[in-house]
Amino acid sequence: VSGWHNLAAEKFALGVSASYLNFTLPFKLSAEQDFYLLDIPIAHISTRGDGRVNLRTIMLTAQGRWRISQGRRISTFASFGLALMPFNGDLYLPLTATVDSILGSVELTETEAKTISQLRTGSSAIPALILFPSLAVSLHYRLSQSTRLFIELNLSSGTYLSAGLSLGR
Repeated sequence: VSGWHNLAAEKFALGVSASYLNFTLPFKLSAEQDFYLLDIPIAHISTRGDGRVNLRTIMLTAQGRWRISQGRRISTFASFGLALMPFNGDLYLPLTATVDSILGSVELTETEAKTISQLRTGSSAIPALILFPSLAVSLHYRLSQSTRLFIELNLSSGTYLSAGLSLGR
């Protein structure tokens, strides 16, 4: 959802937008550790996990937009601004640890499932809000006086391509 306020003969505009983000970031975790007592190997621990962070949040963006060119049907725009995103979601991480020692081997499994808010209470390194620059280039194709089809390449918290239909002036 976005809205623009035109300035300077509609060549420039100021706008705000809100986007709902719901996506998953998969990751792999692996760690190896050897334990020694007086330079004698006692145990080797190998930990592995295939986890994911599910992000569900709203991104709010304040932008300035410049119309680069305008033809009868096609217009191009560049926009720049700042985006604010609360860092919300959850973490799911099933872990398997294998311990090989002088007494034998054992395999342990554990699953970590927490919200990002719960993880934040244990670590000040996990932010509650993220503020970042937003840059975009878009191409608009006019279907009628008040309807446009658009495609936009956005560089902000990541790079993504979006397309849609714009209704209204």
